[in-house]
Amino acid sequence: MNITPKHAVLVSNEVFHNGNVEAWINIIESYQARFPDLQVSVFHRGERVANLNSLFKWGKVKHGDAIEFSVAGPEIQGVSKLKLYLTEGASRNFMSYLKRDQNKLLPLF
Repeated sequence: MNITPKHAVLVSNEVFHNGNVEAWINIIESYQARFPDLQVSVFHRGERVANLNSLFKWGKVKHGDAIEFSVAGPEIQGVSKLKLYLTEGASRNFMSYLKRDQNKLLPLF
């Protein structure tokens, strides 16, 4: 299995809040639906984040903080697009990643 180095995404929103978390969840679900053999792992302060919802509690992640991710799997692809979307999801532009039909994934990849 191959694994990418960790890619840092800087939080440009004032605080990484519930809307940002939901955007990240939608983006990662879309990525993994398109590439089912690939697994996205998220890290904050060097520790793996098992539950993305924990990132917004108590203003834990703030403007300028880095959230890292890596991708593992047999044939890794789409990482630059994933980083672009996650960067937007960590900004004030997160709203566009919340708009989707119920029970459907975002058609990003």
